[in-house]
Amino acid sequence: MAAETLPYTATTRSGERLHFEFPLHAQTVSEQDVARLLGGILDGLTGAIGNRTDISDGDVLQALAMAMAVRAEMVKAPQGAAQNLSRQLVETAMGATETATRSAGGTA
Repeated sequence: MAAETLPYTATTRSGERLHFEFPLHAQTVSEQDVARLLGGILDGLTGAIGNRTDISDGDVLQALAMAMAVRAEMVKAPQGAAQNLSRQLVETAMGATETATRSAGGTA
């Protein structure tokens, strides 16, 4: 792993930009793959939500948590190892929200 953090910018539906510096796990193999997967997951959510405004943020977060649990169970590892790693990764990623910045979006 070359990088220690993954810079990532997400754009909200209203155009606001959220800038993160996500710490990467010491055993990260490819920060490019992590970035691609993160973008794909967020794009998938955007597609699933579409223009609906009746889906609650809590329901979205709950679905993401469930997806993480399902994916952790798919990993071939000793019982509980993937679940413990998942908890650590979520804690680390959530920590990045403390230093995330926001900026107004716009078009050129």
